[in-house]
Amino acid sequence: SSFSSSVADPKISTITTTATTTETPPSNSAAPSSPWEQARQLWPNDGGKEETRLGEKGAGGHSDSANTSVSLIEPHKVYLLRFDGGSRGNPGIAGVGMVLYETKAGVPQEDEEAPIVVQDEEEVWCGWKFIERRATNNEAEYIALIVGLKCAKSLGVAHLQVEGDSDLVVKQLNGQYRVKEERLRILHRECQHLISHFQSCNIRHIPRAENQRADELANLAMDSEESWGFHEEE
Repeated sequence: SSFSSSVADPKISTITTTATTTETPPSNSAAPSSPWEQARQLWPNDGGKEETRLGEKGAGGHSDSANTSVSLIEPHKVYLLRFDGGSRGNPGIAGVGMVLYETKAGVPQEDEEAPIVVQDEEEVWCGWKFIERRATNNEAEYIALIVGLKCAKSLGVAHLQVEGDSDLVVKQLNGQYRVKEERLRILHRECQHLISHFQSCNIRHIPRAENQRADELANLAMDSEESWGFHEEE
């Protein structure tokens, strides 16, 4: 898979992610060559060609920022990614939300430090995804993080602070909890693979009250049964 970023129009920034979409193979098929391939087999719609439109904050009364572009990403800065995923039925209908913020932090912060305070105008990108299959809460949380990491990297972010309200996902990625379920293991490995491509990246848990924007977008995905912020093509 490859990631590339371009600005097709001054008012719309795009991220194009190219990956081959595939269905879950039969039991006699060749083993996937990487965690990315394994994740795509479980969640085929998370691959394919993705186009992310930036600076169009259409949900929750947030203002538009039509001039936001890839060129505004500064590689020496720390950006904040907040993610959330949910399932109604567990497993059931599921959706995820992701928000990328510009921060004034010098380096990614450790778990014990206070959550980064951000304002609406510091929001660089947001997106939500309707998962077109039954998923558990934990699977949705991992998918939210995978989509957010892919978009942040494609934009050119080098230093990333990640925050989410899933205690399980955060502690599994920080090595505090074991990953017992095979489906989560595959998603967990994909997150590790993506994280390794940043110059610095730290993930920590925050209270749900601090993650309202991402939660709002995840619920919007489930309510509308639509995705926004990126366009997937077969």
